[in-house]
Amino acid sequence: MELITLYRRELTDESRKLMDFNENAMSRNLITDALRKNNTLRKSFNEVLIGPNLKKLWLGTLNDMLEEKQDCLEQDIMLDNNLNLIFGEELEYDITSIIETGSLQDSNYIPIFEDRMKKSGANKAGVGTHNLTFDGLFHITPTMDGDAWFEVNCKPYHDGEANVDSCFEKVFEVVDSMIQDGLIGYSSGHKHVDALSATHGDPSVLLELQREIESNPYLLRAFGNNDRIINDDESQWYKLFSDYSDMRGLAIERINWMIATYNEKLAGFNYEKPNGHWQTDSEKLEKLKRFSKIYSHLIQMAPLQQMFGGFSDVEIDKYMAISLLHIPGTEMIQPYGTIEFRFFRCPENLRELKLVNQFLQAWFEYIHERRKRNEPIQPVPDDVRSSKDYSTGEVLFSTVQYLQKLGLNPDDYHSFLNKIR
Repeated sequence: MELITLYRRELTDESRKLMDFNENAMSRNLITDALRKNNTLRKSFNEVLIGPNLKKLWLGTLNDMLEEKQDCLEQDIMLDNNLNLIFGEELEYDITSIIETGSLQDSNYIPIFEDRMKKSGANKAGVGTHNLTFDGLFHITPTMDGDAWFEVNCKPYHDGEANVDSCFEKVFEVVDSMIQDGLIGYSSGHKHVDALSATHGDPSVLLELQREIESNPYLLRAFGNNDRIINDDESQWYKLFSDYSDMRGLAIERINWMIATYNEKLAGFNYEKPNGHWQTDSEKLEKLKRFSKIYSHLIQMAPLQQMFGGFSDVEIDKYMAISLLHIPGTEMIQPYGTIEFRFFRCPENLRELKLVNQFLQAWFEYIHERRKRNEPIQPVPDDVRSSKDYSTGEVLFSTVQYLQKLGLNPDDYHSFLNKIR
């Protein structure tokens, strides 16, 4: 309310440009839209409201992150070091052809995919649904994302789970046939990872994960649509701080303050002691939700972001390279309890899909090993560059080094690296 009181005229002027409304009944959405549009208002909003609240919210969360259960201090409790990630897919394809009636109709693409899958041996998994299955256990679902994209989603799975690979092989065969017929083209490959399986309920894993991607923007070029990032500024759909227009420095300052306070707290903490591992999955998930809300709203400042440097009326809260908003959910975003990796391009075959899984497995293992050794999280460099500002040689060299750091063989990733030019 203080912000509205101080800047009512500015908020009113901006909102009136968007639509007619009653000045005494300003909606939250109108205020958010006005803040997205006006850089001065966004700066004032951060100074008046977000800044003063961040310290209190984060320090309270930090104390909960590094706590020891008093009646377990003398017990030798083994931590669960096994990372068995649970994955989910959003294989997204551009609509490249107008079918039959001369207009884009949802009903056209889904039956084409279903018919071709059925010819490969798939069956409908229930009446009145688009779910398809080969074994009755693992399901995939074709859907439309607006008018511009065709998607194939799937049931959550473990890499190497029985019959999953063979099902995806059939999916890619059908997709290839639709691409050859000029109906669709590759777009993005949003990857979901179950947050509990990836973090064991420890929010510091999320903090270091975000630090890693923010400090190594070239990974967007290596695993994303390199040409579209360079030519079409596609990273606006999966932003890093280095892609921000006016709040880049503030975001880096805030994450580095979080990291510094975490490291200070960590210095007097033995990570090998119980760190919330006595809690139920529900209690662990609540910790992750709390962290995700603070990070998404106060550090990424996701609800205030712009698209392509200007105002946009689309829901853009989750358009970050790594979005945490599916962990708690919002009014518009489903609470799946997942980390959404939005920067991956659409895999072209099963091998690429599994290579991304392998990369994520190694990434989380690397972070967990660092947490077990009580190693301080490094800050995000102040001078970090946008992914599109790296040369081809820099992207290739840095990505090879990063893969090796994770214990991966860069030669395995040639189909990704060969697209960097």
